[in-house]
Amino acid sequence: MNANAKQQESIKKIISLPIDVKKNLSIQAVNAGMNLKNYIEMVCFQLSKYGEFCDDNQLIELCNTPEAQMRLTGAEEEAFERYMETFRR
Repeated sequence: MNANAKQQESIKKIISLPIDVKKNLSIQAVNAGMNLKNYIEMVCFQLSKYGEFCDDNQLIELCNTPEAQMRLTGAEEEAFERYMETFRR
């Protein structure tokens, strides 16, 4: 057993990603200075540990920006609802 395996037990999984998802994640990984595998592992770890990528202080700060106080137009709200419907299916 190597030193990394002693530090934290882990599992390996093969996952299937649509081509466009793989492309988008690859771009995000490059922007973060990581390879795709390490980026996906980091994202999964952060989601499991924190639920999101922001802490409470960041969310409070974001809510206090002028952009956060702007109301959506009717068309923007409808577009957002259509977008969210894709996750409910």
